[in-house]
Amino acid sequence: MNWIWHSSDVSQELHYPTELNQKPSQVSPRSQLYALNLFLDDQGVLRVGSGILSPPNTPWKSVAYTESDKTAFLNLSRSPFVKLVTSMHHLHPIEENHAAVANGQSSSRMHKAGSVLCGIYLTTGIVLLFVFIMLCALSENMRYRAKFTFFIVASALAAGLWVPFMLFRIGSWRNALVPARCVVTVAKIIGMNFHFRGKENIVKDSGCIVLINHQSSLDLCVLGELWLAMDNCTVISKKEILYLGPFGLACWLWGTLFIDRKNVGESCQIINATAESIRLAKRRLLLFPEGHRHSGNSLLPFKKGAFHVAIESQMPIQPVIVSKYYFLDDKLKRFYSGSSYITVLPPIPTVGMTKDDLPKLMEQAYKVMNKTFVESSTECLEEQIQSLLKYE
Repeated sequence: MNWIWHSSDVSQELHYPTELNQKPSQVSPRSQLYALNLFLDDQGVLRVGSGILSPPNTPWKSVAYTESDKTAFLNLSRSPFVKLVTSMHHLHPIEENHAAVANGQSSSRMHKAGSVLCGIYLTTGIVLLFVFIMLCALSENMRYRAKFTFFIVASALAAGLWVPFMLFRIGSWRNALVPARCVVTVAKIIGMNFHFRGKENIVKDSGCIVLINHQSSLDLCVLGELWLAMDNCTVISKKEILYLGPFGLACWLWGTLFIDRKNVGESCQIINATAESIRLAKRRLLLFPEGHRHSGNSLLPFKKGAFHVAIESQMPIQPVIVSKYYFLDDKLKRFYSGSSYITVLPPIPTVGMTKDDLPKLMEQAYKVMNKTFVESSTECLEEQIQSLLKYE
């Protein structure tokens, strides 16, 4: 028996087994295994949901499929008719094993494949963790290399694997929230503990220029902490990062501004061009004013770029100080476990300032940040010494 499906956007012939007409019965969909609820309207047209099934030349009664019609159902399950009815929620599965038959068992295969894939990932993760622990136990040099390798690989994976989900909101700072949480977790795994202080000083009602001292590539963990503590963040990075495969793509997708440090004029133009948009969007621009990494006992002299943006946009400067990484020694290749303070200082206003005030603003920011860096680093070192003495 043939049926014709009528709707506003589809018209196709569907094959409906005649066996179902030979055993008509009206049952509740909850009382049997499956029920295809078909009913006649006042004009004698058989309806399914918002679509219409018109019998050719023959008035039909209401027909419902019961468990006794298993053979007919198996034939029907392969036809487009079941797909239409299922999509309109008129196929009611009561038991999961029979529902799998109705859906061609494709979902079951997907679940099995997903379970196998998760098992592979879990096994690989356990093996890598075991190798990581073994390498850390061999020597101080191997521990240094193993921790950095783990940090780089884990951070790249945290960003790269999230790229498909970032495509739904290109350029949004929220794209970095999950990678930021992952990086913070990675920091704890390799023995880095950050203590956040001064959250009450975070600028809340406007955008700002966040200045952070730069010590190591591990400062990515600091950016992760700040990304979670502050809303609407963005960063400026060197252009080379953009070409680091999925990680570079992820950085672009969460709104990173890339500049060519060799071309100072072009870099200043890019930064100044974004100053107004940053102010209007109330974004927090995270910058390393020193320009280079270092492990000294005081901050390096600041570059002018960040302060040009602050004055141009009339946004306040938010100083953030990270105490010295005493647990890290790049020269001797030592990477121990340890703690560091992240201190958010009160904002420095720039309203009413002009380019003539640039040197004064730079000096003010450097003094307060360097003073806090020395004090917090000394405090952190004393606490680490005390913690070591407890174990002796």
